[in-house]
Amino acid sequence: MQCPVCLKNTWKNRGTQLIECASCKFVRAKDDYFLANFDEVYSDKYYQRGDYFNYEEEEKALKKNFTDRLHKISAYVASGNLLDVGCGYGYFLELARTRYKAAGVERNHQTAEKVAKRLDLEIFGGDFLEYTSPKKFDIITAFDVIEHVLNPKEFVAKCNTLTQTNGLLIIETGDIESVLARVQRDKWRLINPPEHLNYFSRKTLAALLASTSYEVLFVQRVPFWRTLRQIVFRSIKRDAGFISKLPNLLIPLNTYDLIFVGAKKCKSV
Repeated sequence: MQCPVCLKNTWKNRGTQLIECASCKFVRAKDDYFLANFDEVYSDKYYQRGDYFNYEEEEKALKKNFTDRLHKISAYVASGNLLDVGCGYGYFLELARTRYKAAGVERNHQTAEKVAKRLDLEIFGGDFLEYTSPKKFDIITAFDVIEHVLNPKEFVAKCNTLTQTNGLLIIETGDIESVLARVQRDKWRLINPPEHLNYFSRKTLAALLASTSYEVLFVQRVPFWRTLRQIVFRSIKRDAGFISKLPNLLIPLNTYDLIFVGAKKCKSV
């Protein structure tokens, strides 16, 4: 499989589940993980299991995260059309629509229908690569999405076709070259194939964006909020009965392994 960043095919093992491009250092899951049944991986129960613990219970923490991100975004683009790719339950869209003409894309059809009905917004259910729109967007956001896609270059190129010239693309993802990721190696919390297939560093993500005619405006290591229940769940890796009895306190964290990237579209590809 060709590297989506440098287009070469020179891979070497990086731990037990990942491989690394010997040329540009982009990291992805081993080939076998790309053969998974992704309809099952992203089934209707996706947001109630695994890494998410319970997405709905995390609403308060997620909205706090998204409020912080929205403040940063609005400093660059104050108004206009916004598309949130991988919008989940629509918590970011619920906040963003107070400033922008907002729409979303969500792979899971059932979730997309629920969000469209709840927020009365245009939500496309299905593969983002199949999404079309008669209008161009001033902002496209993709929070914790690019690590999931089969081909990140196709994903960013698709964003390019939907973005106005000088429009803003926001990507948030883990940093495989962060101190925590390098120390923890295979045990790093974001190594989770086949859900997470792509693992970027600041350098490889910037290179991918440049190859699809985006200019990076900023890269920030951002903090995030979690509930006490979520923190305990992630620590013990299972849903023990006592977790639901814990107070649902919000706790700020910064593990310095998340990158929040803003890039400007320079031209169409």
